[in-house]
Amino acid sequence: MIERDYIMRMIDLLVKALTKALLHKKAYEYPQAKQEIAGAYKSLLGVSPEFIHSFSDEQLIELLGKDVETVGVKCYILGSLLKEEADIYRISKEEGKSISVYAKSLSLLLTAFLDTSVPIEPEHPTKIDACVQALRSVEIPQHILEKLFAFYEIAQRYDKAEDVLFDLVTFDTSVVISGLAFYERLLNKSSDELTAGGLPRNEVLDGIDILKKERLSS
Repeated sequence: MIERDYIMRMIDLLVKALTKALLHKKAYEYPQAKQEIAGAYKSLLGVSPEFIHSFSDEQLIELLGKDVETVGVKCYILGSLLKEEADIYRISKEEGKSISVYAKSLSLLLTAFLDTSVPIEPEHPTKIDACVQALRSVEIPQHILEKLFAFYEIAQRYDKAEDVLFDLVTFDTSVVISGLAFYERLLNKSSDELTAGGLPRNEVLDGIDILKKERLSS
């Protein structure tokens, strides 16, 4: 009960901080919006933006601790704040900064989702999609793609999972083995489930054939 109260309080504070930042963004008050985000880093996580940006996404996840009851929500809060900050960089024409911050945000938001296997709040998958869209013109690191692949499968967005799978194969051909396992899991689902997930059974079979050929040629 104490942990649940803590989580709800943190989410409530996050929503209030993001709402204030959004109001400043709409008024084109970007420095003030950044100040709101900086204040939220401090009040919610006890750190400064400079501290956050001095670490990689993987290091940040380690720093958030091992408490299984709270690490997911902490990742979500930090990922949400990073996304908001990246949005501000993008609309204020600081594209170089926005890309790296979007990548960190995506990694943390995915970690939060995979930690719980469900959205922490309704906007959670939407935030992930927004980060993916923002990074569409750059190469997403392999370790983040691996999380994205898992996210899409859990979210039953099988067509998206397949797209990421083939991106992963270009990084590492050993991914073919986990890709074949993914398709085998899909074959155990009904045709309706596969169609709803954007990957009809015939396309699953096609994917298996492609990966088997890839395995033989590698």
